[in-house]
Amino acid sequence: RDLLLERGVTTPVQVIPTGVYVERFAAGDRNAARRRWELPADAFVVGHMGRLAEEKNIGFLADAVAAFLAGAGDRYFLVVGSGDAEADLVERFRAAGLAERLVCSGVLEGQALADAMNAMDVFAFASQSETQGMVLTEAMAAGLPVVGLDAPGVREVVRDRHNGRLVATASPAAFADALGWVHDRLAAGEDGLAASARETAEAFSMARSAAAAVACYRELQRSSDAGRAEQDDLWDQVRNRIRAELEILSSLTAAGDGALEESQRER
Repeated sequence: RDLLLERGVTTPVQVIPTGVYVERFAAGDRNAARRRWELPADAFVVGHMGRLAEEKNIGFLADAVAAFLAGAGDRYFLVVGSGDAEADLVERFRAAGLAERLVCSGVLEGQALADAMNAMDVFAFASQSETQGMVLTEAMAAGLPVVGLDAPGVREVVRDRHNGRLVATASPAAFADALGWVHDRLAAGEDGLAASARETAEAFSMARSAAAAVACYRELQRSSDAGRAEQDDLWDQVRNRIRAELEILSSLTAAGDGALEESQRER
């Protein structure tokens, strides 16, 4: 929206996000997923889901999460997805001596995906090239606070210290600190982050987005109807004026005919 306005678009712009089926991600089985991927029940799990590609800043994410995991032995990284950058991700964790605490599940769908999302405690996202943050709202539907770099598609969803952390400094150390901030609050039993994440997900739900789209179309219809009515009124005014002119011309013609007939009789 801001970009369109900056480029001189004057037509009213309404932003309607792609909706998320919140109920699908809210219904995951945390314990089942942790058993499947051999994650300890009491572990703190950082999660990520998406295409593992260089443009998604996966190398940065690997370094930042590895720095956080190095702080304690009960921390793990669950990665859902696949892509060309997966090998580099695995190698970075191996070099950091943390290979055993990285779990790559590959691509998951349906209930398996919902289960994996619910097995996480916080969602980490380092991409700086998103057009919209659908994966973030899906994570929040599972009750996950999100830690992400301050970038387009992220800042529209993440509110710093409300439903996660928005990291302004693009350094692995700053990102790791933000993960630590979330960890400490969850460890202290604070549930405000998770509750706020769910509220955010609801605001981006499919039902809300569909309702917003319908409302937008109805407003366009009302505006169109109003414009059509205004145009009809204008045509009515034109027709009335033409009718009045014709009546005047008709009267003048009748008067002229009468005068001509009278003149002929006098002759």
